[in-house]
Order: sequence, then structure tokens, then C-alpha cells
Amino acid sequence: MRVLTSQIKPFREKLITVRAEAEIYNGTYLGIPVIIKVRKPKLYRNSILDKIIREKRTVYEARLLQICYSGGINVPRVYFVDKVNSTLVEDRIEGQQLKERIDDENWTEELIKSFGILISKLHGNNIIHGDLTTSNIYVTTSDIPYLIDFGLGKVSKKIEDKAVDLNVLYRALESTHPENWNEIWTVFEKTYKSSNKRAKSILKRFKEIENRVRYKSH
Repeated sequence: MRVLTSQIKPFREKLITVRAEAEIYNGTYLGIPVIIKVRKPKLYRNSILDKIIREKRTVYEARLLQICYSGGINVPRVYFVDKVNSTLVEDRIEGQQLKERIDDENWTEELIKSFGILISKLHGNNIIHGDLTTSNIYVTTSDIPYLIDFGLGKVSKKIEDKAVDLNVLYRALESTHPENWNEIWTVFEKTYKSSNKRAKSILKRFKEIENRVRYKSH
């Protein structure tokens, strides 16, 4: 992973979406189809502080992706990081969001099992995604799930952090896919439990967190 120089710039082709902290573009870099993530300035922050925050988050996200990629976890490969312009250039995963696959009733139990193994492997490497939703999972035409967008991610060995990660996913499934979230979660949970040595402790903590959340909401 290297830092872009002013002479080497990715070519932005099309704005895909605008997220809370970044604009996401399709593009090319040295002839390779890429995703270009540009963290835009926040006008409500002090400009110097804002630049520091955007630079640090961009570099940290790239490092998390690199750790995952080196560990055999399905994530986009990072090609370059432009720290000065808070820009991340990574491999473009061709496929659909898991959200779209579920919405179109085009998902299978095997796909969810693959997803469960992926998250189990992520947590087994002590990486917390931070925003586990079906929008942040891309599925290739070969039904291989990839994790994207580690903007809220971190490294942690804590059971609590991994349980919170699962709680975010559970809540996202429940709210985004009300018709079949329970079936999907059951397959996911069973697979996660059988694939992770610390899964029993993590799932126990997850249920404690979920019970607290439900208690507070009533």
C-alpha cells in the first residue's frame, strides 16, 4: 500500500452514492476498475481538526482492509491511499448488495452460511466492522460475500465489541428485512456459532445486550 503522488491520480467515472462521511465513485486506476472513496470536509468542524480527522480515518480504514486482506478475509484490495486528499482507492467488487439480494428474494441458505463464516473469520482476527448491515455486504456473481466500508471499524479482542457488532447486524436485519429476518438470522447465528471458537461467549454477551436494548425501548 502506497501513498498517491500528485502525478498519479485515479480517474473518477461516476458518483455512486453520498454517505455520511464520504462520496463514493466508480473509477479506474492504471486500467483497473476501482472504487474511490473521498472523505469530504465537514464545515461544522474546525478546518485544521477536520483535515486531521479525515486523514487519520482514511489511513486507519486502509490499514484495517489490509489486515483483513492479508488474513484471507473477503474485502476489497487497497491499491493506494491519498492521505492529503483523504481518498481511498480500492478494488471494485462486481455484484449486488446483500440487501438487494434479500429484497429480490434471490438469496439462499448457502449464501447466508458463507456470510456467517465471513463474519466469524473477521471476529476471529479481532476486527470489528462497526456497521454490519446488509448494505455493507457485496455478493459476487459466484455468490461470494465481501465486506465493504470499514469507516467505523477497529481492532479489538473484546467480547463486548464483537457482541455489539452482532447486535448491529441483528437490528439491521430486523428493521430492513422484516419478512424474513428471523430465518436469515437463525442460519447466520448457527453458522457463526460453529465457526468461531469464542462464539459461545460472544453470542451470550450479544443476547445480554439485546435484552438491555429491548428493555430500554419498552
